[in-house]
Amino acid sequence: MDEAERCHRLAIMESGEMRADGEPETLMNNMGVNIIEVKAQNLRALKERLIACPEVRSAAQLGIRLRVLIYQRVTDPIKWLINTFPELENCELTPARPSLEDVFVSVTGEGRQ
Repeated sequence: MDEAERCHRLAIMESGEMRADGEPETLMNNMGVNIIEVKAQNLRALKERLIACPEVRSAAQLGIRLRVLIYQRVTDPIKWLINTFPELENCELTPARPSLEDVFVSVTGEGRQ
């Protein structure tokens, strides 16, 4: 995906259908989500609880962090996370920049979470 970010334009296809098409920066900026990386205990259990929330598009564990894609209708995603999961109050919650991998995950595999 690093190489794809240097392209002028790209398309993501799945099963012969175009899922996304455009400039990499535009695709990343138009995902409709805010991304928060969470460093906390019991990430596997937290992930299961998060993906059950309608406000969460997806969650993926990357090493010691959980990368959570929260729909933009949640205006303050960090505050929402802490209010919804009070155990996260003293954990590291960091906003992150969207990546093309986030775009790929968001537009492919519908029904597979």
